Amino acid sequence: MVSVTDGHPEIGPAGRPASVASGSGLPAEIIALTLVVPFNDVAALERTFDEHRDSIAGLIMEPVMMNAGIIPPQPEYLARVESIVHDNGALLAFEEVKTGLTVAPGGVTKSMGVSPDIVTLAKSLGGGLPCGAIGGSAEIMEFITDGRYEQVGTFNGNLLTMASARAALTEVLTEDVYRRWDDLRSVMVEGCESAIEACDVLAHVVDVIVVEWLEEASGHELRQHIRRGEEQVVIDLARAHLRHGLAHVVRSRDLEVDPVSLPKSFATLGHR
Repeated sequence: MVSVTDGHPEIGPAGRPASVASGSGLPAEIIALTLVVPFNDVAALERTFDEHRDSIAGLIMEPVMMNAGIIPPQPEYLARVESIVHDNGALLAFEEVKTGLTVAPGGVTKSMGVSPDIVTLAKSLGGGLPCGAIGGSAEIMEFITDGRYEQVGTFNGNLLTMASARAALTEVLTEDVYRRWDDLRSVMVEGCESAIEACDVLAHVVDVIVVEWLEEASGHELRQHIRRGEEQVVIDLARAHLRHGLAHVVRSRDLEVDPVSLPKSFATLGHR
């Protein structure tokens, strides 16, 4: 993977992020073939296509960034992305591993009315079992059905996983469930906002149906979240929520709080 890093200096300038290897074993040639553009920055995307005209195959993105707290797209951003990508003859792929079937029955793809060429799904799709799926337009998926692209895997079509996914899609993830999740979201958001106010913590709530994230101030770009993770306010916020009975799973490195995992909360149907 490229440009998946916790280090602020390595990611480069805001307008032209660097292509950074996420770990060892990635050839420099692969890194050089990958361009990175900042989220929620239409001008940067247009400039990148202009500077690499006819050489970009496609754009892969989370329609809502879920690994940097929660960074939602600004109004009309995804529609502009779709238009720019397709106008340049490239493909658009949405990585909806976390958002698909969680933010809405059709994920961000349906809820925001954007049509990517390819979409990836996982996590909640499996109903508790490991599961992943890819989908796309008829034109793209025809590459698999006619054999031009061989899509194989050891666990493809695993009977137990498929049975669980079918049950999740037809018996669990119903309209009533999504309405219940929306009610739970309201309760969680209102409760967290009350705790923030009572404890005088500089923060606010960002929510995407069943997932919520609490942060110091509004932000639409990854750098803002990386910087916040280094500040005492993140730790103070976690302590404030613990005093109100809200626990978080914290991943730490030498007692440094990871801004990706703190403090994000998930509602389930087991909540009352």
